[in-house]
Amino acid sequence: MKIQTLARKIPLPRTLTRFAHDHVKQIFDKFSAQVSNVHVELRDKNGRRGGGDKQCRIRIQLAAGNALVVQEEQASLRTAIRRATDRAATQIRHLLRRT
Repeated sequence: MKIQTLARKIPLPRTLTRFAHDHVKQIFDKFSAQVSNVHVELRDKNGRRGGGDKQCRIRIQLAAGNALVVQEEQASLRTAIRRATDRAATQIRHLLRRT
């Protein structure tokens, strides 16, 4: 499983990159046979103006060819990452049950 992290309109410190990578790996490791790529995009919609607008968008490419996209917006990037990965894992489980 390949994990890519990208930041838009926000500085991406190593600690946040590491957190995103480790959290995604931990959550999706159980699906490693079914997931080929995970693309994590982090952004701050308002930039320097502040506010609860930190966004995490996760695109998951499944080995079967399906793609899944989950987006979460929170005041904190770490919270957005946690919630987006949890929602994505739930959707993957649901999708795999149907196939």
